[in-house]
Amino acid sequence: MGHKKNLLNIDMKKYIINVNKKIHIINLEITLKNLNKVIKLLRNVKNLEHNLLILCVEKKTRMFIKTSCQKLNIPYVNKRWLGGSLTNFITLKSSITNMNYIKIILKNKNFKIKKKEKDFTKKN
Repeated sequence: MGHKKNLLNIDMKKYIINVNKKIHIINLEITLKNLNKVIKLLRNVKNLEHNLLILCVEKKTRMFIKTSCQKLNIPYVNKRWLGGSLTNFITLKSSITNMNYIKIILKNKNFKIKKKEKDFTKKN
């Protein structure tokens, strides 16, 4: 199990035990130890009733993340992720609210809206 040699992430060097035919071989013992740490952490987070979102965009692990999160009833994203969705959440929420407001105005048709707002609604 491993990754192509040319796709090396420097932080992963400590997990690589060998290179075979231009593929890094990952040390599964260290990986298992760290996975157990993550499982312990996830249990603690869930027991403390904190919100948790699992984000995975790797094609190889999508199904694993989906089935695992569904079993544990944890929200997850395993497909394309819109960058900045969490860090810019307030701005994103404001834009969505504004777009919904413009849609309501368009349905009413008694209001005059600016050309710029009309163009925005046509795109979406």
